[in-house]
Amino acid sequence: MSYCEFINSFTKGGKPVSDLSRIKDLLDRLKNPERELSFVHIAGTNGKGSTAQMLYEILLNAGVRVGLFTSPYIIDFTDRIRFMGKNISNEEFEKLLPQIKAAVSGSNYSQFEITMATAFLYYKSVGAEVVVLEAGLGGKLDSTNVIENVLLSVITSISHDHMGVLGNTLKEIAAQKAGIIKCGVPCVLANDNASEVVNVVSEKAKAQGADLLIPDADKLIKLSDMTFGGEFLYKDKRYSLSMSGEHQVTNALNAIEGAKILKNYFSITDENIYEGIRNAKVVGRCEIVRRSPIVILDGCHNDGGAAALSKVLKNVPNPTAIVGMLKSKDAKNAILPLLPICKRFITVSDFNPNAYSSAELCNIISSLGAMASVGDGVEKEYKKALRGEYSNAVIFGSLYLVADIKKRKI
Repeated sequence: MSYCEFINSFTKGGKPVSDLSRIKDLLDRLKNPERELSFVHIAGTNGKGSTAQMLYEILLNAGVRVGLFTSPYIIDFTDRIRFMGKNISNEEFEKLLPQIKAAVSGSNYSQFEITMATAFLYYKSVGAEVVVLEAGLGGKLDSTNVIENVLLSVITSISHDHMGVLGNTLKEIAAQKAGIIKCGVPCVLANDNASEVVNVVSEKAKAQGADLLIPDADKLIKLSDMTFGGEFLYKDKRYSLSMSGEHQVTNALNAIEGAKILKNYFSITDENIYEGIRNAKVVGRCEIVRRSPIVILDGCHNDGGAAALSKVLKNVPNPTAIVGMLKSKDAKNAILPLLPICKRFITVSDFNPNAYSSAELCNIISSLGAMASVGDGVEKEYKKALRGEYSNAVIFGSLYLVADIKKRKI
């Protein structure tokens, strides 16, 4: 049995949990590789992946032996486990398989838990000095929260997502995300959060004796339009972003302040921070795949992500939206921020068996008063966008949709 066959023998979510005992037991049987590692732990609704990538690039630029664990993968399963600028190889996966299989008991585990445990073994074997660890779902009960040696916690922008698991209000969701804050460990909180989120996180940080740092928006000056990246000043220092959208400035401030805290552990210079921010790119996050006509790929699937995307699209003339979403997502709230921007919506569903059917999604969008029609499928619609048949276009709604396009190599 290959590693991929083994991981696919478990469900994505696993049996629901009420504590972290299951992942703790698994790691105990693996002799707790996580206890020999240090971590930067990142949770939030939107911006986790971008903030993680920026901190990873900063540490790479500083010569730190750094790993990056993210989810979900986009092109290949090995995307999720990176070390020193490279994905784990398939050979390295297979080498670790006997240890993982011997430690696993039963079938209740999630694919995420198995993959994370494998990552910890790998990072220990290669001598990682620190791992930038992106939480999966939530924070308090997320399996990543089993870690102990945390140097820095980061909580990015919080909005409504996974409400069936995390809660129906921002306060409830924020309480779950704030669960990653450890006793005495500094925490950076994104400066674009609602006041109720700030209050919840502040109370948790105070209870844990953890310093809470929120980047100061008053010290920020944007030197250019950030639609396709650009430059900004923060606390009188200049930075350059390669990623698109004003929301990436928020993520960059998280990384800048986080890197300053990490200077207590590693030799990080201001130049390392500048280069790390400039070098960071994440597949499927407001990714510009063509500039003439403009074609953008974005995996946003909730109201916060859509609001960030809408700010980018304000500078794109007459964009047509090609959209596909999973049934587990709140389609109406994810579409609403884009209604004033996109002249029409074309729905697709052939990227994932758990997606809304094209007709279902079309009906949802039409009920909001927008012009919507059923598309001809992902590949045909994407090719039309690349040919300029829709003037400018954005493809959004799910990272699985982005992944499907990338795998097709259109």
